[in-house]
Order: sequence, then C-alpha cells, then structure tokens
Amino acid sequence: MLLRKYNTATTIDGIPLITRGAVDYKDNPTLAVADITISLDSSAFTNITTTPTVTPSGATSVKVSLSNTEMLAKHIVVRFIDQTNPKEWEDSEIIIETYGHADSQHPDIGYDGIVEGTLTFKQMQRIMFAALAGKSTGGGTSSVAFKDKADIKNRISAIVDANGNRTIVTVDGD
Repeated sequence: MLLRKYNTATTIDGIPLITRGAVDYKDNPTLAVADITISLDSSAFTNITTTPTVTPSGATSVKVSLSNTEMLAKHIVVRFIDQTNPKEWEDSEIIIETYGHADSQHPDIGYDGIVEGTLTFKQMQRIMFAALAGKSTGGGTSSVAFKDKADIKNRISAIVDANGNRTIVTVDGD
C-alpha cells in the first residue's frame, strides 16, 4: 500500500512486473493502454489517463503517472493485466490511500491536514515561528504582536492584562 496526497498528481516509479510463469522480473514489458486500469473508491475499473512507461528503457521498472483527477479518492487501485495471449507478465496491482484533505482516506495526515480547529500544520508552523523567532511589537503595552519571518504580517496579535497575560489572542497562519 502506498500513501499519496489527495488531488495531487503523482508518479510511482520502480513497479516490477513478474514474467508470466516465472519468478523473475519481466525485462522490458510491453505496456498497452488497456493493460493498466484504475478504480477510485471501489468504482468500476477504467483505463488510466497516461500509459505507464518502462524506465529506463529496456529495464524491468515500470513508472506510472497519475493525474490530479485520478487522485480524487480515498482508496485507489491500479491494476496491471496483460491483454496479450499468451501473457508476458503476471497480473498485479498496487493500492494507494490518500491523505491531507477532508475527503481523503487519512484527512489529518500531511502538511495541509487540520491540526487544531481550522488551522493546518503549515499554518501552525507559521504561527509558531512568529512566536519563537519573529519580531515582536508592543511589549510593555496592552497590545502585543508577533510578526512573520518577512516582518510584514502579524501572525499573533494579543491583548494583555496588567500582568502580561494574554487575554484575547488572534492568529493568522495564511
């Protein structure tokens, strides 16, 4: 099983096909459009958009490229079935699960997955960087701000009481 980002084109390289009736990888397998099909979330199998290639040429490794549209599912099965008679290679398949989107198999995994509330990991990193290493303004007043790396945007704005405790906090991770 492979893990790939939801709705993001991907390339899977190094897929071996086994020679029909043998235990060795198939050298330079002949690949046709109908040989490789895809199923998104248990839908009917259809031909993939781009015919895979053997890479490097003449070798045993197959490279499959899937489009954004082909990555719009939780669970994806890519099936390899040689349509020639006799078959050159054994039937096989790879299974892909997606991450990083509310509609993916694993919505909370990845750089764009929600960490807390509506904030993603990426947004949280920006906010944490501002608090830990960004410039601050307003120290000693009732309004404190922590800026982004470029010193342009307030990532954290806070109202503080007489003891310096934050009482109202606004964050901006975008």
